[in-house]
Amino acid sequence: MLAREPTERANNYDFVKDLILKRYRLNNEKLKQCFYRNQKPAEKSWMNYAHELNSYFTEWIAELQVKTFEQLKDLLITEQLKYRVPVDVREHFLDDWIKLKTF
Repeated sequence: MLAREPTERANNYDFVKDLILKRYRLNNEKLKQCFYRNQKPAEKSWMNYAHELNSYFTEWIAELQVKTFEQLKDLLITEQLKYRVPVDVREHFLDDWIKLKTF
């Protein structure tokens, strides 16, 4: 990854940091899955587990550019609708889900 960059850029801490973060950045779907599917290991404290969930949630809504309570509400309701409807309905309206304020 860095081998393709000029030496000046490869030695720049901020550039390298941004490059690594972009490379390993999770997309909004993966962040949502991490938030909903994350389970607390026995060795992890509840405080650390809560912090981890908070991080996934915060990154998920930031990735979707959710800025207001109304946008958050629309997102969560749309997500529930997507996963509660029968599969044939979901597939039929797949392209229309985006229009339901899913950012």
